[in-house]
Order: sequence, then C-alpha cells, then structure tokens
Amino acid sequence: MKLADIHSFMKKINTDLKVKITCKLTTQYLKLEPESENLHTIITKYLDSTNVPYYLITPKNLRPLKAVLHGLPINTDLEAIKNELTELKFQVINIYQLKKQDQARTPMSLFQIQLAPTENLEDIWTVYYIQKLQ
Repeated sequence: MKLADIHSFMKKINTDLKVKITCKLTTQYLKLEPESENLHTIITKYLDSTNVPYYLITPKNLRPLKAVLHGLPINTDLEAIKNELTELKFQVINIYQLKKQDQARTPMSLFQIQLAPTENLEDIWTVYYIQKLQ
C-alpha cells in the first residue's frame, strides 16, 4: 500500500467506525492499535466485511494460559489430571508431559497445561494439590 493509500484507508476507517484508532507504520505493515477489547472486535469485523487482508494478534485476555505442574510422579495419568482440574472448574484445552531433550526422550515429572480464559482462571495459582500430592 502506498502512503497516500494508507492515509485514505485510515480516514475511511475512522469515518466508517466513528472511532479514533491509533496506527503505526512499520516497514511492511500498518499496525492498528485498538484501545479496548470491544474496539478490537469491531475493527476485526470491519476488516472482514471490507475484504482487507490482515494479520490478527489475539488480545492477551482471550489467549489460553499455559502453566506447568511439577512434583507429580512421572507415571501420572494425564486424563486424571485433566479430570481433577475440570472438577475445580477449569476448562482444560490441552495437557502433556514434558520430556528431556536427550535421544531417548525420557519423560520428566513436569506437565504443561493450557487453560481456556474463564472467570476463575487466575485461581490456578492457588491450586497446591493435584491428586492429593503437593
């Protein structure tokens, strides 16, 4: 996009959406910076409707949280961990056991979990016992 096109594009966005959007010009892209989560959604819908190609960075509050559980035995069942976290009202997206970077890829007693963003997401930092183990 040429510089003149960028100015007309930004003017069109500001008039169509009736909001003021901060933008930064990088070497390859025009970076739009919404001030709120609601504005982020509005801009995304607008770009979809106008068929403008774009790359989207998901806001932090919508990204899944990654946490590592340690201190559990190596042979702990992943499904059992998932069930216990589900009972604690967490929405588990993925869970897997970390492995050493040696040739044998031996499992470690570390488990990475991905949790969906929910209201009680920050409560994961207060969970000290999984399967009655600390």
